[in-house]
Amino acid sequence: MLGGPLKRAQDITAKYLLELEPDRMLVYYRIRAGLPQKAEPYAGWDGGGRNLTGHIAGHYLSAVSLMYLATGDARFKQRADHVVRELQIVQEKHGDGYLSALEGGREAFAALSKGDIRSAAFDLNGLWSPWYTLHKTFAGLRDAHRHAGSQTALRVETKFATWAEGVLAPLDDAQIARMLNTEHGGMNEVLADLYADTGDRRWLDLSYRFEHHELTDALKRHQDNLNGKHGNCQIPKLIGSAARYAYVGDAGDLMAASFFWDRVTQHHSYATGGHGLAEYFGPPDVLGARVDGRACESCTTYNMLKLTRRLFSFRPDAFYADFQERAIFNHALASIDPESGRTSYMVPVGRGVQQEYQDMLRSFTCCVGTGMENHGLYGDGLYHESADTLWVNLFVPSSAQFTLGAVRLEMDTSFPEGDSATIRLALPTPKSFTLAVRRPSWAGDDFGIRVNGQSIDQPRIAALRAGPAGGRDVPIDRPAIQPSTYVNLRRTWKVGDTVEITFRKSVRLEPTLDRTTVTAIMWGPLALASDHGPRVEGRGETADGAATIPPPPPPVPVLVAAGRPLAEWLVPAGSRVGDFRATGVARVPSEPGICNGRHADTVLPDAWPPLQYLRRSHHAVGALGQRNGDRGRARARPSPRGSDVRLRAAGRCRPGPPIQLSERPGGSRPPAGGRPRKPSRHRMVLVRHAGRRLEQRCGHRDVPQ
Repeated sequence: MLGGPLKRAQDITAKYLLELEPDRMLVYYRIRAGLPQKAEPYAGWDGGGRNLTGHIAGHYLSAVSLMYLATGDARFKQRADHVVRELQIVQEKHGDGYLSALEGGREAFAALSKGDIRSAAFDLNGLWSPWYTLHKTFAGLRDAHRHAGSQTALRVETKFATWAEGVLAPLDDAQIARMLNTEHGGMNEVLADLYADTGDRRWLDLSYRFEHHELTDALKRHQDNLNGKHGNCQIPKLIGSAARYAYVGDAGDLMAASFFWDRVTQHHSYATGGHGLAEYFGPPDVLGARVDGRACESCTTYNMLKLTRRLFSFRPDAFYADFQERAIFNHALASIDPESGRTSYMVPVGRGVQQEYQDMLRSFTCCVGTGMENHGLYGDGLYHESADTLWVNLFVPSSAQFTLGAVRLEMDTSFPEGDSATIRLALPTPKSFTLAVRRPSWAGDDFGIRVNGQSIDQPRIAALRAGPAGGRDVPIDRPAIQPSTYVNLRRTWKVGDTVEITFRKSVRLEPTLDRTTVTAIMWGPLALASDHGPRVEGRGETADGAATIPPPPPPVPVLVAAGRPLAEWLVPAGSRVGDFRATGVARVPSEPGICNGRHADTVLPDAWPPLQYLRRSHHAVGALGQRNGDRGRARARPSPRGSDVRLRAAGRCRPGPPIQLSERPGGSRPPAGGRPRKPSRHRMVLVRHAGRRLEQRCGHRDVPQ
């Protein structure tokens, strides 16, 4: 990574990782082994009692190992080696391979091994998702071995797996199935990886014991059984399926993993690439009714990106790269505060919402853990290679060293704000191969590519769209989001060759399938977010520092613009590229609390035809009137004209100073708690910022963002 917003996020995370104290994460590991503690423990979800105690040490070990791979900074390897040594000491003290910080862990697993299985969604024998927590330790040891070169980590992991094998050995399939009803992370993944790292088939067999047939059997039959299931409990299981397919070629694993990915990305995901409301899947293609509230957990996007990279390696398809780009720039990048480095548990998409930033030294939630890893993974999947092809998937300032021809590639780009990229190649001797450069569908026909200054003609985007395939050319054959393609440049490449790429981002609406009036406004691959003012700090918090329900939001405008060309009312705002203003289309109902937006941030706003909006608004006001003893009489008429709303790329959202709401002549604000005054003509609200702006994500597809 050489620059740009992803590099900044990586640097902020690197600084945070070096500020953390590993010995504080390891306190409860030592206590469970009867060893004296070396520091005061961290609190939050990594604290004592019934918690995910020990999960942060695992995440941290993965994070520093990945950051070492990404940066080459020896300080991260030193951190990884230190954690591995400490875990080795703990394991040796236990004497049987056991390695856990969970209070009551030994007793719970001993009961499990005897067939005493009391399982619920997040509780197994009185512990909070114990296999999920142990999975983080397994994964940290794997990453320390693979990315930081620690042979000790592999030995510790192997002994740990031997202990796990012994726990499950007495259990029959029915007992295992009952155990797997509790969240267990990606245990099948780490054991399949251990098989790959050691060549010992016993770990592959143990991986299959963690196969959750109640989920995966239906997926192998291409049945969408996700409705009502917790999102982040499921994705790691399919990452494990994909990993196992890579090692042994089990077709069922590939069918389950790929079908799951297809359903989540095409039928359960919002415009930002995130999914889930209150952490759970809903019915497929029902998104417009599920945008408000705590949507899009950061852990789920982290895991979907891991699965995406795996699947691309099996079958290079630009559609995987499309999702990777969307999820990284709209969710993963937006999950980190660009100044403080705080992680957001949710990156919501609803109306008037704001992110749930965590206390990075106190909360230690699951999303703090995956956030440690996420921003060191941006370089993974930017490029891929095979025996004769190099794939260029994303436009990020970066350099890469390939095995093929010892090629070194460097990309210079100002994306996501900019509209061009330049690739420079260096290789010791001329080499013939294919350079496959992704042509993003969002650029349409405004895409160009030149090799050493010579333009390469490209077909029009319409010619690349799939046809009726021998049948009728019905609308289902024309998806709203056309997959991208690759420009395959086959030639003999030599040192100094350059490839120049241009792409223009245009704005478009991307509505939800179930409610066309709930829509995102996209600028190329970027979801725009409307700005409703500064975030409200000092909200209620739990004892571990996790944010709770925010205070009541200010009214959020509805955009009454359906049927009008987008370019007619959405115009660039100011001198900063990527900022827009929706002009003359915003409506704020005259009674506080009536408008469709309820929070402080919007990625998916409501876009209504004018007459439909007037009917809806009268109905809403009437409902409030009944509660106030007014028997349903509509007491205020929404303005027939609109106001302005500022929007910008959602990934650039951050806290800012107070906004100014200034009314233009012709209307008045209703008194707080009183009856609204009759508007004299119309009411327009202009949103002005006093300096920096808070950005909102539009999470609805019924309203243009």
